[in-house]
Amino acid sequence: AYSNRQSKVLRIFPELANVPLVPTQLISAAYDLALFVIALLLVHLSPKTGLTSAFIIVAYNGFRTIIEKYRLSVVNVTTKAIRTTFYRGVATLFTGVGAIYLIYVLSIDSPVISMASAMTFKNYFGAVVADASVITVTSLVFVMFVLTWGVHYGNIGQHFQWSDSCK
Repeated sequence: AYSNRQSKVLRIFPELANVPLVPTQLISAAYDLALFVIALLLVHLSPKTGLTSAFIIVAYNGFRTIIEKYRLSVVNVTTKAIRTTFYRGVATLFTGVGAIYLIYVLSIDSPVISMASAMTFKNYFGAVVADASVITVTSLVFVMFVLTWGVHYGNIGQHFQWSDSCK
């Protein structure tokens, strides 16, 4: 909880005094580490092509949908409003897209990634990249990420606009 009246947060938002805070950055960091470890373990189980990426898209954005409710990093200082609806909506959208991608990956006959032998550059391009459906789905997912987050973060690093002029 914020208790120091001289802190920048309380000078701008005095109503946050002694409000219990959720350490969302620490929770997110721990979750991301766990997700990384699970992804490494999943890769070693020799999954179908695309299964690991689909899992990460669904798991990461599903978590973002939940944790965004507790974040205060999306504050509009001018109106003193916390805008989590947009961020949760985007994460929910990507969770849905990831679920569709996961269903697609599970439904197609795709090669299995094997950690038993080294995959050569030629075999990789022959098995994965040359498949038009994999290229199409991967490109669509990439374009959605770029458009949504690229437009959203037009001024990267400035979605948290603290200012002393809003006293």
